[in-house]
Amino acid sequence: MPDWITHLGGGYLLYRPISRKDIRVLLLGTILPDVFSRVPALLDDVFHLPLPQYYQFGALHTPFMLLLLAAFIALFSTDFFRCLGLILGGGIFHILLDMTQTKFAGFGQLLFYPLSYKTYQLNLFSYKGWGYYLMVAAFFVLLLSYVNKPRINPVTFRLQRIGWAVPLLSLILLLPYVTWKQFWQHNVGYIVFRYYPERFENQEVALHFSRVVSTKPLIIEEGDNRFEVVTDQKFKLDDWISVNGKYRQGKLYPIQIRRELGRAKIWISLVGLLLFPFIWFDFPGWWAAFRQRAKPGQEAGFL
Repeated sequence: MPDWITHLGGGYLLYRPISRKDIRVLLLGTILPDVFSRVPALLDDVFHLPLPQYYQFGALHTPFMLLLLAAFIALFSTDFFRCLGLILGGGIFHILLDMTQTKFAGFGQLLFYPLSYKTYQLNLFSYKGWGYYLMVAAFFVLLLSYVNKPRINPVTFRLQRIGWAVPLLSLILLLPYVTWKQFWQHNVGYIVFRYYPERFENQEVALHFSRVVSTKPLIIEEGDNRFEVVTDQKFKLDDWISVNGKYRQGKLYPIQIRRELGRAKIWISLVGLLLFPFIWFDFPGWWAAFRQRAKPGQEAGFL
């Protein structure tokens, strides 16, 4: 996945020429697919929290589940259909942007879940290329969106339609657990290989964002298993790498191998997450209103 700065900045560039109204709602959609599908996996990788396995959240990074999430949030808005369309538009942009990132065979986006478990990927660019420049440009775009954002947002939120919200939330929480076995049956993202590598002897497999736990020999950790990677390429401890190759007797013989941003991408995304409240809330407007209310009291004090 691209980092959240790129997602937010790209969403702003996409929507800003069309309209300034409710751009914050669209930007919410640009990070929504990752909030429930990727954050638990990152917390597990970084802090080793006892969370469900990542594939149990994978369904939440699909257009169908995005539609349900957008509808749930829109239930609390004053304009249901406008809010639904903006969040859904931002989320679809997020998924399309994810599809442009280069990944090895077997990894991609589940566009037709729960009807199909086939993944799709465009494989247009890598963060080792011009993706760095895209990220920096997106950061300055976010600063611009903060300075030049509209002060009035027609779509507001309040507690309403609670009768529809409860069953919809139940469906959102239930569906991933009902369908997670399908992820195993279709070996989505080589889930089965991660846990039962012996079933893939002499077969071509792939792993994405695996952590290096030893350099001599090169060993990567994925789930509860560790794999030795036979390569002359040098890596450091705690590097995150992706590997595509043949698996034989506990070892991976790479056809392709590359270093990923890993945790650096997590911290970059956290910067985007910290910027988001400043885009959502009108802090300058609050400060101006506070100063305006304070003026009569200040003047009275001088009298």
